[in-house]
Amino acid sequence: MSNKFGFLIKGIIRLRILFFLTLFGLSLISCKQDIECINNELLPIVDSVDITEIIKKPEYFRFNFKGGYKDGVFYVFVDMLGDFYAIENNGNIIWESSLNKFRGNKQSGPAILTTSTEEFHLYDDGIYFLQNNNSLKIVDYKGRVVSSHTFNIEKERMVKSIVRLNDSEFVLLWVNRRNKQQYGLSLLNINDGLIKLISQMKLAYSASKVKIASMDNKIYVFEDINNSVRVFNPKGEEIRRVKLVPSDYKNYEIHKGYDGEISNYRALSKIEKNSFFNDYVKNVSMTCNNTIFMHHHIYQRDTASLPFKGLISTKKIGEGTKEVLLDKYVMNLDSHGNYFSIVSHNGRKYIKIAPIL
Repeated sequence: MSNKFGFLIKGIIRLRILFFLTLFGLSLISCKQDIECINNELLPIVDSVDITEIIKKPEYFRFNFKGGYKDGVFYVFVDMLGDFYAIENNGNIIWESSLNKFRGNKQSGPAILTTSTEEFHLYDDGIYFLQNNNSLKIVDYKGRVVSSHTFNIEKERMVKSIVRLNDSEFVLLWVNRRNKQQYGLSLLNINDGLIKLISQMKLAYSASKVKIASMDNKIYVFEDINNSVRVFNPKGEEIRRVKLVPSDYKNYEIHKGYDGEISNYRALSKIEKNSFFNDYVKNVSMTCNNTIFMHHHIYQRDTASLPFKGLISTKKIGEGTKEVLLDKYVMNLDSHGNYFSIVSHNGRKYIKIAPIL
């Protein structure tokens, strides 16, 4: 009996501490109005929801999922397909939406996507979806498409990522369709639709995996195997480089892609196939305290198993680089220092949010 009573007292103390930290964390929110900074103390008390019925849909086989969380609601996004679900803490699906059309039968197949969704962002004024046809769809928090924007950009430039710079301007990261080593940055005014080229660069390898982030009216560019982050101002001028400590787990060599017969490639082992790909930064995010979070995609290049399932590097500007090794696969990061993963429990699948540090 005493043990049960002691456990109850400890639980009450923990709840009081959480309540205090929540109030304390709320008082520390500063930063720009359009980019909210949330401390890890403000994580939801319910940190996961059951998404088994979503994951087991046959049309989602072989597709990846991403997660989001805002104002007590979990969001589940099906990569490329553009299917999107808003789920309450109790697991109730509030609404679901599909941004893309198919030729054929989506459920039973065969089906061909006419457009696909590259990425999404949760902002205060809505959910922003980047489409592969160089367009942007904005959905409100009731699941309704409220506006669409087609980028007036050269046809050979394919927009791979978009981030908000301020209330009216967004940065477009594009890759040249014909020369995939070339990429660039363009500035989009969301109010009048005008796009201005501010910078273009060329790598010694494909630029398709380059990532961008923004903070304090600066643009941060993450190249695959670069051990520094390039920082640009809104004019496209490179104003500094943030040095990173090279990871012992990451391969920084340039790997030439496979150019042989596809039948021969299929016969190769997984490790042999991996020799044709560069390690790269899969996800990036920045928080208001100038901390950079980088989720790495590391290819296994020998028979020894990797000592982790998720590798994340953190860098606070002006300080050193730290590595976080996770024993679970990471779906994606948010802009508040958290990561999303899918976990199994009693035969069910859950999307879970947890702090990186």
